[in-house]
Amino acid sequence: MAILFLAAAQCFGGNLPDEIKESDRFGAAFGTGNTNTPLLALDWFRGAQSIEYCRVSQFGKVSSARNVINWAIQGGHWGQLDQTNLESLTNAINSLPPPVSQDLPKERLLVARGIRKNQWFELTYDRENVPKEVEKLCEITGAYLEWFIPKIEGHTLVKNSYDSGSGGQSTIESFHIATAAPVAVSSGGNGVHVWDLAHKTAQPLSILVKNPKANFISGLWNPAAISPDGKIIVYASEYATFAVDWKADKILWQTGPLVDIKSGGNLKKKVAIGGDKGQFLFVAAAHKVEKWDLATGKYLATLDTNHATIRFLETSRDGRILVAGFNESLMEVSVWKSDEDAPSARVEAGGDTGIGISPDGKRIALSIFGQKKLLLWNWQKGTTNEIPLRTPYGSFPHAYAMFWSPDRTRFTAYMDSASSAHIVVCYDALNWKPLAQWQYGDPMSTAKFDFTSDGRFIGMRGRELSYLDVKSLSELK
Repeated sequence: MAILFLAAAQCFGGNLPDEIKESDRFGAAFGTGNTNTPLLALDWFRGAQSIEYCRVSQFGKVSSARNVINWAIQGGHWGQLDQTNLESLTNAINSLPPPVSQDLPKERLLVARGIRKNQWFELTYDRENVPKEVEKLCEITGAYLEWFIPKIEGHTLVKNSYDSGSGGQSTIESFHIATAAPVAVSSGGNGVHVWDLAHKTAQPLSILVKNPKANFISGLWNPAAISPDGKIIVYASEYATFAVDWKADKILWQTGPLVDIKSGGNLKKKVAIGGDKGQFLFVAAAHKVEKWDLATGKYLATLDTNHATIRFLETSRDGRILVAGFNESLMEVSVWKSDEDAPSARVEAGGDTGIGISPDGKRIALSIFGQKKLLLWNWQKGTTNEIPLRTPYGSFPHAYAMFWSPDRTRFTAYMDSASSAHIVVCYDALNWKPLAQWQYGDPMSTAKFDFTSDGRFIGMRGRELSYLDVKSLSELK
């Protein structure tokens, strides 16, 4: 039988907390044949005076909590492992990899002690790169293990001095970057703006300045979209839906609103541009999803008529896939090939589900509230892979929105936290290990995100764009 202890290392000299000093007695107790020696003990530091711990007796009794040194034991989890789980735990202990070689700061420390093949051992691990075998121990026992995710700061890209809206300036309904040009469009409480990312400038969409009724105060949730070449902007207000050549300051076509505000029905609406040449406009409102011709505004097909509320409507980066999320008692996610009118696949998720689309549209990331994992749905093969959603301290294991970098090596998730800030976590999309966390936004404001073609991750908050250089983040082996 294997016995394991995971604790802070002995690099703190003689000034060890009592909880860690206790570990020094485990080896001696085992040597005397003491059956009270834990089968498993998991410990890691949270700050200077707090230790997260888990104990499993040799008979499978589990207890775990937080020990605030010289203060109290907080929280708690108790249980009993059955024989199958005890055997799985032993196998996981026997499979632990070699330790890391470098010295580690206290807050990143994991030290494994115990007995393997009747020998006492000690292994040190890094909480910034936790081996899957250690994660397996926590999965079996229910112990809480948090990755150490470095905090980084974003860089300001553009500050917008214009205020073309009439209120609700913290509300951002949409933000999209053209896939083949350094141009973006945003809409929300501050109106509709065009962002020149190359020259770091922003300006209101002039057509709306000339036609204030289209940018009426009630338009806080009016969406906008931009064509792949950055030339055409589509905007859906309460009064009209139209496409604009924004550089020529010319309306290409105009039609009625997607929703009749006098009907008192569901006013939620979405727009997205897709097709392998960006030739289609997809619109969702009034219980329908339709496909139009982007150049003329001509109706082409109805894709869906069966759902009340649309929460998500986006195309893949290459434009070939359309994904819609319908908010019923359970979120239903539907996928279309952009040149086809019948859905290619559908899946039911949770009641509150974040959605992300890979650049080629082959995989859909789903983050279901209450689940500590990502679901990677390959809709073409009908398969779903589960990926641990590793999150920083104080964050909830649920992502509102998720994005792949254009080269598919980075994956970002925008999530809530128990503190006064929202958090963006960047992952290595090849091994799904967290690389960094970015504090961005607070519960009183909204934020939107997108990737540029050169791989910068852009965030919009208020009247400002900031970015992360995700390519520069170190890969974890």
